Amino acid sequence: MKFLILLFAVSCSSDNTYTDPEQEKLTYYMCERDHEIVVKHSDDYGSIVIKYGKNQQVTLHHFVTADGTGYRTENLLWLTNGKMGKLIEKKADGSEVALFGQCKAEKLKLQY
Repeated sequence: MKFLILLFAVSCSSDNTYTDPEQEKLTYYMCERDHEIVVKHSDDYGSIVIKYGKNQQVTLHHFVTADGTGYRTENLLWLTNGKMGKLIEKKADGSEVALFGQCKAEKLKLQY
Protein backbone atom coordinates (compact mmCIF):
# COMPACT_ATOMS: atom_id res chain seq x y z
CA MET A 1 0.00 0.00 0.00
CA LYS A 2 2.85 2.40 0.85
CA PHE A 3 4.37 1.69 -2.55
CA LEU A 4 1.13 2.63 -4.33
CA ILE A 5 0.87 5.91 -2.41
CA LEU A 6 4.50 6.73 -3.19
CA LEU A 7 3.97 5.83 -6.85
CA PHE A 8 0.89 8.09 -7.01
CA ALA A 9 2.81 10.98 -5.40
CA VAL A 10 5.69 10.61 -7.84
CA SER A 11 3.42 10.39 -10.87
CA CYS A 12 1.48 13.48 -9.79
CA SER A 13 4.60 15.54 -9.23
CA SER A 14 6.38 14.42 -12.40
CA ASP A 15 3.77 15.85 -14.78
CA ASN A 16 3.60 19.22 -12.96
CA THR A 17 -0.18 19.12 -12.58
CA TYR A 18 -0.19 18.94 -8.80
CA THR A 19 1.20 21.53 -6.39
CA ASP A 20 1.34 20.74 -2.70
CA PRO A 21 0.13 23.95 -1.01
CA GLU A 22 2.03 23.15 2.18
CA GLN A 23 5.25 22.78 0.22
CA GLU A 24 4.56 25.95 -1.75
CA LYS A 25 3.59 27.91 1.41
CA LEU A 26 0.54 29.47 -0.25
CA THR A 27 -2.18 31.32 1.60
CA TYR A 28 -5.32 32.68 -0.05
CA TYR A 29 -7.08 35.70 1.43
CA MET A 30 -10.62 36.82 0.60
CA CYS A 31 -10.90 40.59 1.01
CA GLU A 32 -13.63 43.20 0.93
CA ARG A 33 -15.65 43.44 -2.29
CA ASP A 34 -14.77 39.81 -3.17
CA HIS A 35 -11.14 40.57 -3.98
CA GLU A 36 -8.64 37.75 -3.56
CA ILE A 37 -4.98 38.00 -2.59
CA VAL A 38 -2.59 35.07 -2.98
CA VAL A 39 0.49 35.08 -0.75
CA LYS A 40 3.46 32.80 -1.44
CA HIS A 41 6.11 32.70 1.28
CA SER A 42 9.78 32.13 0.56
CA ASP A 43 11.45 29.11 2.16
CA ASP A 44 12.92 31.23 4.96
CA TYR A 45 9.87 33.53 5.24
CA GLY A 46 12.19 36.47 4.51
CA SER A 47 10.02 37.57 1.61
CA ILE A 48 6.64 36.95 0.02
CA VAL A 49 5.14 37.30 -3.43
CA ILE A 50 1.64 38.75 -3.47
CA LYS A 51 -0.75 38.40 -6.41
CA TYR A 52 -3.66 40.83 -6.33
CA GLY A 53 -5.93 42.87 -8.56
CA LYS A 54 -5.80 42.16 -12.27
CA ASN A 55 -2.62 40.11 -12.59
CA GLN A 56 -0.57 42.41 -10.37
CA GLN A 57 2.29 40.71 -8.57
CA VAL A 58 4.88 42.15 -6.21
CA THR A 59 7.66 40.84 -3.96
CA LEU A 60 7.73 42.22 -0.43
CA HIS A 61 10.44 41.74 2.22
CA HIS A 62 10.03 40.97 5.91
CA PHE A 63 10.44 43.79 8.44
CA VAL A 64 10.16 44.21 12.20
CA THR A 65 9.36 47.44 14.05
CA ALA A 66 8.22 48.36 17.55
CA ASP A 67 4.65 48.31 16.19
CA GLY A 68 4.85 44.80 14.76
CA THR A 69 5.99 42.78 11.80
CA GLY A 70 4.97 42.54 8.19
CA TYR A 71 6.30 42.66 4.64
CA ARG A 72 7.02 45.74 2.55
CA THR A 73 8.44 47.40 -0.49
CA GLU A 74 9.19 51.09 -0.75
CA ASN A 75 5.49 51.92 -1.14
CA LEU A 76 3.49 48.79 -0.13
CA LEU A 77 2.89 47.12 3.23
CA TRP A 78 1.33 43.71 3.90
CA LEU A 79 0.30 43.41 7.54
CA THR A 80 -1.31 40.41 9.20
CA ASN A 81 -2.86 39.76 12.58
CA GLY A 82 -3.94 36.16 13.07
CA LYS A 83 -5.99 35.14 10.02
CA MET A 84 -6.62 38.75 8.96
CA GLY A 85 -4.44 40.83 6.63
CA LYS A 86 -4.39 44.13 4.77
CA LEU A 87 -2.41 45.61 1.89
CA ILE A 88 -1.54 49.28 2.35
CA GLU A 89 -0.02 51.76 -0.09
CA LYS A 90 2.27 54.42 1.36
CA LYS A 91 2.02 57.73 -0.50
CA ALA A 92 4.94 60.11 -1.11
CA ASP A 93 3.49 62.56 1.45
CA GLY A 94 3.61 59.87 4.17
CA SER A 95 -0.10 59.11 4.16
CA GLU A 96 -1.42 55.56 3.82
CA VAL A 97 -4.27 54.14 1.77
CA ALA A 98 -5.69 50.64 2.33
CA LEU A 99 -5.75 48.95 -1.09
CA PHE A 100 -7.27 45.77 0.34
CA GLY A 101 -8.53 45.73 3.90
CA GLN A 102 -10.28 43.10 5.97
CA CYS A 103 -8.64 40.19 4.17
CA LYS A 104 -9.34 36.83 5.79
CA ALA A 105 -7.16 33.76 5.23
CA GLU A 106 -9.10 31.02 3.48
CA LYS A 107 -8.37 27.37 2.84
CA LEU A 108 -5.29 26.59 0.79
CA LYS A 109 -5.83 25.82 -2.88
CA LEU A 110 -3.84 23.50 -5.09
CA GLN A 111 -2.56 25.91 -7.73
CA TYR A 112 -0.76 29.25 -7.60
